[in-house]
Amino acid sequence: MSFRCVQFNFRAEVTPMGDIKCPEITVGCCVPPQRYDTKSKVNWLCQTLGGETKYDAFFLPQEWLGGHYATILADRHQKEMPLHWERSRVEDIFGKVAQEHKTAIGVGACIKREDGTQGGTEDYLYFDKDGRYCGAHRKFAHPAYDDIRSKGAGRLWAEDDFERRIRPIDIPTVGLRIGTVFCWEVYSRVIVPAYAFNDVNLLVHPIKFAPRGWLKKGEHPLYPDEVSIVGFDQDVKSQDWIQRLITVAHWEALCPIAISCNTWDIGAKFFAITGHVDPFGKPDAQPIVEVSSEAGAAGRVHTFRMNPKVYAEGINNAFSAGAFKEAVGDIKELGGVQKATMSIKMRRLEAHLIGGTTRMDGEVLVAKLQESVARRQKKSTAQRYAKLTVTTPPQGTSSRRQQHYSELEVRI
Repeated sequence: MSFRCVQFNFRAEVTPMGDIKCPEITVGCCVPPQRYDTKSKVNWLCQTLGGETKYDAFFLPQEWLGGHYATILADRHQKEMPLHWERSRVEDIFGKVAQEHKTAIGVGACIKREDGTQGGTEDYLYFDKDGRYCGAHRKFAHPAYDDIRSKGAGRLWAEDDFERRIRPIDIPTVGLRIGTVFCWEVYSRVIVPAYAFNDVNLLVHPIKFAPRGWLKKGEHPLYPDEVSIVGFDQDVKSQDWIQRLITVAHWEALCPIAISCNTWDIGAKFFAITGHVDPFGKPDAQPIVEVSSEAGAAGRVHTFRMNPKVYAEGINNAFSAGAFKEAVGDIKELGGVQKATMSIKMRRLEAHLIGGTTRMDGEVLVAKLQESVARRQKKSTAQRYAKLTVTTPPQGTSSRRQQHYSELEVRI
């Protein structure tokens, strides 16, 4: 199957970043209309990128390609969708689309393991505007219905390399340095701060389905003897996910978050979300939009502008108007950045505490975390319990507590 987007090939040339003083870019994220096979999905993407708005970067949801629920949807509509994809096939299709439309692209796909063993991985792959594959992040937090170790129908293996996972993906032509936060990893307490130490200037947040759509697990005819999604319920009033996104952007990442989500046709009462969170905007005025997940829903594309330099070079030079202007190109966003002064100062102090310098360094952070884990494991390996028989309680011990001194278990 071959894909070409020639019917939409009227994209204007974009000035390279190095030629502009203040390189603002146009970024798109989305809740795409639900499609059930590869060809219709790629055609929708080409039509979107070939429209009136010219995107420098465009981000699709998690599991836009593959995944066990996508195969269930495809089967329901007499279409075909592989459970897992060959990485080379994804690179071929999306490299060509990116090059055709001169747009950097991020796409979620379940990828076959390259060592020939059973199962796949949940990846998010990035392509530059020239079609070059830039790299991928791999999900580490799998639910039971995906995890191969719990007989999940997704048959996916989790990321097991922390250093690889927090290494940003650089997309040079648009000046982006990206971290990926899959779905419910938004509740992680380590990943986002680690990305911040690696100076990311954008977090991409790909989601499978409506955050308030709590799924039901069971056995599906396509996946006998495996844990599968068999339905959905919801917590109507919960705003936890959105509140967490705002917290992450404002207090942990200090960079925008671009959000994309599938509908999966799970029903009109379930709302997928798209939009972005700007850490230097007002927390109560974030353009996060709810989109119906009803079958046949039109979906939504969200567009925003950003200057990537503000969220890396700008933050690191926020204490001087002259330095900020030299790093970013102008000072129009300096006031917004300075609202985060306390967080910026704390980040510098943490960097000094961890690495002896105010320079943010993810490798130093990884090394320190590894040292900490090694010390804890050493202590854990040597877990020893000493049972001490105390025949004489300390002087002054009340009779009510003397019984506790007959035998004590003390952890050392």
